[in-house]
Amino acid sequence: NNFVNFLSTFPAVMLADRAGRRSLMLWSSIGMTLACGLMGTMGLMYVEEDASNPAGYHVNNSTAGWLIAVSAFFFVFNFAYGFGPIVWVYCSEIFPLRYRARCVGVCTMANWVGNFIIAQFTPMLLDGIKFGTFYVFGFFCLFSIFLSAWLPETKGVPLELIQKLFDSKTGFKNTAEKDKKIEMEDGSSTDENSDA
Repeated sequence: NNFVNFLSTFPAVMLADRAGRRSLMLWSSIGMTLACGLMGTMGLMYVEEDASNPAGYHVNNSTAGWLIAVSAFFFVFNFAYGFGPIVWVYCSEIFPLRYRARCVGVCTMANWVGNFIIAQFTPMLLDGIKFGTFYVFGFFCLFSIFLSAWLPETKGVPLELIQKLFDSKTGFKNTAEKDKKIEMEDGSSTDENSDA
């Protein structure tokens, strides 16, 4: 699993500036959603608790066991080339220069809090809803598909112009209108000075 993670990070390094951040995150989240859905379905259909087995589970179908294993590796692969590293690139680009350090700090904290929550709740979820846990994870991966589709592409955009990419996005103030208003105010004050 760690070896797959290590190898799968190299495409992110090579493709971040070629394919773009948004497309890598989009394809990554689609792959993670499919992997979670497949693991959840195969687990609920073919995996039973078995107290005599040291692992605690018994797989009734060898094909299902292989599919679950391949899906786990497929999830790691998709995370490692997309949402794992690219989110950090994206976070370092989207915030205004004067707030960037604080905002990236908040993103880092949110990441570690999320990691802690996942680590704490995964055993409880597996105990309670068994392989349905992967549907819960799949829901968040599905949400990340929509988030990735909504985010603008930042590849090749100068840091000073990143904010303008969000102007047409729902939930953001239109900075273009604000800039236009400032320019108009500056222009009218210049005209008044020239008249005097």
